[in-house]
Amino acid sequence: MKPATRDTATPGCATRDTATPGCATRDTATPGCVSRGTGRSACPAPGTGRSACATTTTLGCALLIALILMAGSSTSCRQGHAEVKPDPLARAYDSEPDWNDSTHVLPLNYRQAQGKRVFYQYCVWCHADSTPAGPSNRSNLNPNPPLASDGSTLNALSDDFMRNVITMGGAAAGKSASMPPWGKTLNQDDIDAVIAFYRAIAQPPYQAPARPGPQYSVR
Repeated sequence: MKPATRDTATPGCATRDTATPGCATRDTATPGCVSRGTGRSACPAPGTGRSACATTTTLGCALLIALILMAGSSTSCRQGHAEVKPDPLARAYDSEPDWNDSTHVLPLNYRQAQGKRVFYQYCVWCHADSTPAGPSNRSNLNPNPPLASDGSTLNALSDDFMRNVITMGGAAAGKSASMPPWGKTLNQDDIDAVIAFYRAIAQPPYQAPARPGPQYSVR
């Protein structure tokens, strides 16, 4: 490497041989300015004390960080506005397939699940078209008992009236004598649970009345 020569035309400027690779030229008139033979300058930007390269890099990093923050904020907004539909079966105690739509499953709470247990033990033989053991006895009865899911028939009946029919039998309530009394077989909690199960699987869905019906209704 050749020794540095001083450029007398520019006071205080030491010049190295830029023709020699790696040889730098230091401009002492501009503190911190070093130029290499590549023709690129690392001189500070005027009035900033920082190099132009450093300033450009800082601005690029700031812009990148801003874009990342904006992207994250946009994702959070989309997630915040997305409606999460709760799964009704997630907290259900039990479930029952919809008798009218096999692809739909109805959630049951504890009381309705107890009614389901009682129904499939005592009531399914006459109030369903099929049972876990095969065909029911419903088609052999005249008139045919209503299906447990027949909301068009049972939704109009009050809980008290249904309770009386189950407890005392159909004849006592002016209904079919083929409906036996279950008051000595089932306790009150079992009967209320069965009614709750009927309401849960009713199609069309059961809507509770604003005022309860009378206990001894003729319907």
